[in-house]
Amino acid sequence: MIRIILPFIILVSGLWAWNLAAGPEAGSPWGVYNQSLLLSGWLAIALMSLAMMLALRPAWLERPLGGLDKIYHTHKWAGILAVVFAAAHWLIETGDDVIESIFGEAGEHEPHYSGFIDTMRDAAEDIGEFAIYLLFAMLLITLWRKFPYKYWRYLHRVMPALYLLLAFHAAWLAPLQWWRQPIGMLLAVLLLGGSIVSGLSLAGAHSSVAIP
Repeated sequence: MIRIILPFIILVSGLWAWNLAAGPEAGSPWGVYNQSLLLSGWLAIALMSLAMMLALRPAWLERPLGGLDKIYHTHKWAGILAVVFAAAHWLIETGDDVIESIFGEAGEHEPHYSGFIDTMRDAAEDIGEFAIYLLFAMLLITLWRKFPYKYWRYLHRVMPALYLLLAFHAAWLAPLQWWRQPIGMLLAVLLLGGSIVSGLSLAGAHSSVAIP
């Protein structure tokens, strides 16, 4: 598990650090807030994408990880950590009113969009909020030991649809400058890989896309 997840988290965090804002607002309360929001969301969707792709049970990983059981545990912990970072992302996002009450409104460095991009970003925010509540509900059910496993197993199969909602949220709310940087390239690969696996699972085209 650690062989993949720890280096993966270091890589993801390193690419975020490489793209830290260098302007005067970088160390301001709103700058810290924005970067914390980006990092938590970036880690959440990256780990969730990893969990989705591990659900394919790639044969080439069996030897490096020590067998199918190790792939399952890596998949499981990638999913758990994804939810942890998603919760942190949600908590940080809900704290903007507190920051505003103490430090005032965000400065002019906040990006402004218009037209189609603005509409899609608004939709991505609403979809992301809806999806994260569903994610939390699934986590509570998973932690509820008395919930029958036979039902949980079927409930777990809605994760691909939930992933696609969160992928839409991440794609549209990622900073536009990311797409010209290595962080954007990795994000594109992860979202594409996770979306393909999700599509295969929802279509029933790959029987192994659903580690129980």
